[in-house]
Amino acid sequence: MSYGTVGSSSNLPAYLSVIFGKSDSNIYVTEKNILMATELPPLGWTRYSDLDNYYVMGSSTYGNTGGSNLHFHSVSIYTGAPSSTLSIPPRSTYTQYFADSTHTHSVTANTTSVSNSPPSSSILYIKRKTSLLSNIGNEEVLNNFPNAPTALRTEGENNPSRVTDLTPEFSAIFNDPDTGDTGVFYQIQVNTSSSFNGTTMWDSGKTAISPIANGTRSPEISYNGNQLSLNGETYYWRIKFWDQRDFQEEGPWSATSAFTMNTTPLTPTDLLTESSINPIKVYDTTPEFSAVFNDPDTGDTGIHYQIQVSTVSNFTSTVWDSNQTSISAISNGARSPDISYGGTPLALDGTLYYWRIKFWDQAGTESSWSSTATFRMSANPYAPIELKVDGRTNPPLIDSARPTFYATHRDANEDNAIFVEINVNSNASFTGTIKWNTGKVSIDPVVHGAEYTVTYGGTQLLGDSTTYYWRIRFWDVDDNVSPWSATASFVDLFKYTRMNGIGMDGLQIN
Repeated sequence: MSYGTVGSSSNLPAYLSVIFGKSDSNIYVTEKNILMATELPPLGWTRYSDLDNYYVMGSSTYGNTGGSNLHFHSVSIYTGAPSSTLSIPPRSTYTQYFADSTHTHSVTANTTSVSNSPPSSSILYIKRKTSLLSNIGNEEVLNNFPNAPTALRTEGENNPSRVTDLTPEFSAIFNDPDTGDTGVFYQIQVNTSSSFNGTTMWDSGKTAISPIANGTRSPEISYNGNQLSLNGETYYWRIKFWDQRDFQEEGPWSATSAFTMNTTPLTPTDLLTESSINPIKVYDTTPEFSAVFNDPDTGDTGIHYQIQVSTVSNFTSTVWDSNQTSISAISNGARSPDISYGGTPLALDGTLYYWRIKFWDQAGTESSWSSTATFRMSANPYAPIELKVDGRTNPPLIDSARPTFYATHRDANEDNAIFVEINVNSNASFTGTIKWNTGKVSIDPVVHGAEYTVTYGGTQLLGDSTTYYWRIRFWDVDDNVSPWSATASFVDLFKYTRMNGIGMDGLQIN
C-alpha cells in the first residue's frame, strides 16, 4: 500500500502593511501621509520607494511584510510493506536468504513555482518631505534676454526727413523682462538699404554705454561712421542692447528706423532791386531787394537771408552786410518779400553797387551765394567832355564868325540830355565881357555818350584875335543838371578872309 502528502504554501503576494485612514475634516498633509500619484512628485514631495514591488495590505500597524510573489508545493510519497514472503528450500551447502517483507520506499519532490501576483496596475506612492525651518537667500531665477529696443529716435525725432547734423544722435528705450536689469552695451547699424544689405555707413559693434534703467531711454549716441552730407539721402538704422548679467544676454534687433539728410537750398535766382533787374537809376536811398528761394526738398521754406552790398564786385568790403536775418517763410520757388537796404542811406551820386543774397531753409541749412546783381543810384549828368570849336580843341583860329561848338553828353543813369546852357566870355573866370549866354534852353534829346553840336549865336565876332572862353552844361530828363564842363577856349581869328561887301565908308573886311 502507498500513500503521500502535499506541503502547504502561502498564496499571498509580497506585501507591506499600511494603515489606511480617512480625515474627518480638511487637514494639512504631513510627511507621515502617503498618497498615490500618476506623475513624478511636485516640489515639496518625494517618491515613497519602500512600497516598490509590494502590494498594499491594510493593517493596524505599519511596516509588516509578508507573502511572496511566487509559490510552490512540496510532495512526499511512501510505499507500503510487501504482501508476501519468498522462501527457498534449504540445502546443506547453501545459505538461506529470504526477502524482507517490511521494507518501504519514499519519494520527496517540489512542484513548479507559479506567480502569486493577481492582476495589477503599477502606481507611484509619494509622501510629503519633512518640513524644516531654515533661512534661505533670494530666489535665483534664470536670466531673460532683453526685449527688442523701442521708440527709436534720430535727432530726437521719429524718422526725421530734414537732418542737418552730419553726426546725428540716436537713442532708443531699453526693455527687459527682468525688472532690475539694465542695458550696458549697444550695437547700431546704419545702412543705405532697409534690408541692411546695401552700403554699410556705420556698424558700432558691441559698445559699452552708461547703464540704462529698464524702460527708459538711452543716452544720445553720436553717429561715428562714413561721412554724411546734405544730399537728401535716406539711411536706415537699427539697434540692440545687452544687459548687465554675467553672460551679458544679447537682445534682438529693434524694428528698422530711418532718417533723411536735408538738402542744401539752391542758389537764389532772379535778383531784383526796386523790382527791376540791375536797374541803372535808383532814386530810393534805401532800396528794396528780393530774390527767388529754391530748394530740392519740395516742402522746404526759406526763413533766413543774408545780403551784402558793396562798391566792389568781389565784396572785399561792404557798405551793408545784413548777416543772417529772419524773414517770413518763403515758399519753395517763390519770391521773397522786399528786403529794405539797412545800411547808411545811399547818395544820389550815380554810384554803381554790387549785391548778392543767400537763404537758409527751416532746417538751418545755408545756400551758396547768388550770382552778383547791380544797381546804380540816380545822379546828375556828368560834366560834358570833349569840348571843340569847329571840330578842334581850343583852336587858335576859327572857320567863321559863326563857329560850331561841340560837346559830349554823359549820364550815370544813361539818361538823355534835353536842356543845355552855354557861356562864352572874354575872361576864363566868366567875369569879363559876355559874348554869349544861352541860359537854360530846350534841345533835341542827346543820348548818353553822344556829341551835341550848336552854332554860335552870340555877339558878333570881329576876328580881332581876342581869346574867348566857353563852357557848357546839360539837364537830363529828370531835370538833373550836370556840373559845368571844364573851360575851353578859341581865338577870334578867322581862318579865311571873306569879302562882306563894299560900303559907303570904304572896303570892310570881316
